[in-house]
Amino acid sequence: MTSSAALAGLLAVYAAASAVYLSAVATTDERAHKLARWLLLAAAVLHGLLLMATLLDAQRGGLSVADLVLLAASWLVSGGYLFGSTMRAMPLSGPVLSSFVAVMVGAVAFRHLWPTTVHLPSQAGWIKPFHISVSVLAFWSFAAASAMAVAYLVKEQQLRNRQFDAKPRLPSLQELERWSGRAVLIGFPLFSVGLLFGGVTASRAMAGGGGVEPQYLLSVLAWIIYALLLHARLTLGWQGRRSAVATIVAFLPTFGTVLLYALRGAA
Repeated sequence: MTSSAALAGLLAVYAAASAVYLSAVATTDERAHKLARWLLLAAAVLHGLLLMATLLDAQRGGLSVADLVLLAASWLVSGGYLFGSTMRAMPLSGPVLSSFVAVMVGAVAFRHLWPTTVHLPSQAGWIKPFHISVSVLAFWSFAAASAMAVAYLVKEQQLRNRQFDAKPRLPSLQELERWSGRAVLIGFPLFSVGLLFGGVTASRAMAGGGGVEPQYLLSVLAWIIYALLLHARLTLGWQGRRSAVATIVAFLPTFGTVLLYALRGAA
């Protein structure tokens, strides 16, 4: 069977690459960017070896066809980025794509580490509190980013209407955009971790015949929108009004997720 330690180690390397990439973007440290690239390369090599060993195993390493598809697709994403970056500089795509791959690999790793036949409270009772904690931190980061995006639109409209205050109550457009982007950068890895651990409990709900809860589907939708937003901001150079609007739109499914959780708790 596929070694649980191998899957856990692969996830750890991808997670480390994502963290260092985000640090490199936040600090504009070239050494951190080079380290992140080497970590991602090491993860891709290990990923390929693990995938090859699994395919050669008659028992497929104990993984389902869906798990193999996720492993193959995530390996193509990481390998494709590394290959593409040798022909064209794409340094700002690293944080988004490495986080995306880490979530996909993590989904397989946690399904393998804690099969659905295992009773979650006795084996991993810390998962739900940890999932809630990091998700709450991510929510407030995204809420702050959305609030600054709203303030950006208000400030921009005031400037268009030539409404100048003697004592400006809002920071400059550049400051609002910078801090909104940083808040999203902080919230995205936290949200990725929360989504990953939330998938553990979601997989058990599916195994028990309960189906996937709508708040988890909303979380996945929000994660995809934030990933696209980060890619557009960091790689395509999105700035200004459309970046602010996209930040607000991305927050809507996030807020919907929290609202559904609150309504379920009240019921």
